[in-house]
Amino acid sequence: MHVFRGLPHPLLRRPSAIAIGNFDGVHLGHQALLEYVKASALERGLVPSVVTFEPHPKDFFGRGGEVARISTLYDKVLHLLQAGIERIYILPFNAKLARMKYRRLCVPNPD
Repeated sequence: MHVFRGLPHPLLRRPSAIAIGNFDGVHLGHQALLEYVKASALERGLVPSVVTFEPHPKDFFGRGGEVARISTLYDKVLHLLQAGIERIYILPFNAKLARMKYRRLCVPNPD
């Protein structure tokens, strides 16, 4: 189990099945998604991983004041690790990330 602030050096990266989101509270919907990521990773020999953000994007944009949190970052990380996620990448939600363009990356299915 590893937790990274940002993305690690390229030599540390291994192919991963990744879920991206805030995962505040790790509710039943999150748990179902994490189970899917774990099963997909196991089936394909990948590392089950999550990319999440700190601060919350709504905090960054400042719309309507600070966002109420269900759990702290520490608790969120614990819940994700307890759910079987092996790698957690915590990206700083800042102006650079907010300006990033969406780009779809397709990985061919090995079947």
